[in-house]
Amino acid sequence: MPTRQNSLVFTPGRIGKLEIENRLIRSATFEHAATKEGEVSDALIRIHTILARGGVGLIVAGIAWIHPLTPAPPYITRADADTFLPGLTRLAKAVHDARPGCRILLQLHHPGRQVITPDAGLAYEGSRQAQA
Repeated sequence: MPTRQNSLVFTPGRIGKLEIENRLIRSATFEHAATKEGEVSDALIRIHTILARGGVGLIVAGIAWIHPLTPAPPYITRADADTFLPGLTRLAKAVHDARPGCRILLQLHHPGRQVITPDAGLAYEGSRQAQA
């Protein structure tokens, strides 16, 4: 009978050059836990530190908005300007402090070309109206 001691799940793994202490990977989701402006919040840090303390080997942090010319929904983590880097750094540090062997990475999210006009304006609402 498989046990934690002899289970493949709890052995180290690799993704390219990235070594992970076990094969427990938390997939990216949309936590709806950043601030309304997209900054890393204390709630977002709590979510990820709980995962790290629980033994997850790799956390794929929820989708992060990366295009400054598109309308970002509220409460989504943003990575579309250098101003968001201190919060993202704080998140990574909190995870590593909670469990030094835990890895964390950010899933980048782009809404697609349909929300950007040729003149780089915001077209999300305009594209909806054009389709109607």
